[in-house]
Amino acid sequence: ILLFSDGVYVDCNKACLKMLGATKDQVIGKSPAFFSPELQPDGRSSFEASQDKVQEVKENGSARFEWVHQRIDGTTFWTEVVLTSVKVNDWKGIFGVWRDISERKKLEDNLRQARKMESIGTMAGGIAHDFNNILYIITGNAEMASEDIPEWNPAYENLKEIRSAGLR
Repeated sequence: ILLFSDGVYVDCNKACLKMLGATKDQVIGKSPAFFSPELQPDGRSSFEASQDKVQEVKENGSARFEWVHQRIDGTTFWTEVVLTSVKVNDWKGIFGVWRDISERKKLEDNLRQARKMESIGTMAGGIAHDFNNILYIITGNAEMASEDIPEWNPAYENLKEIRSAGLR
């Protein structure tokens, strides 16, 4: 959980500090882009994208989105972020909740990869089936042609070789 005001974090809880691998002094006064890689996965700069999210909260009162954050040690992790505009007495700010979804993202990537492999396997099976059908035609025609040609004819041995190769 974080509190954000005037472009910087003003408070956070222990879970946030643990998630970032940081101390409170390292978080307070920093902008959201400080704890983000230079670019988000969509190619936009983290600074520009974070400004857009803050503007969205100001206009709509809240926003929910996925974001890549960066720990103090430089490692990155996926979060689901929920931001809500808050006003307490004269203070206005944004209340933020982050949830680490790195494991879910890994599972989604694994599922996508498995589906790709399944599609490739289905396609390969279809190609193998079609290729097998062509081979049956080749071997069948070679066998029928060899029945019409005497064994002394040089073409007879060639037809036997074609049939044998097709069966292999």
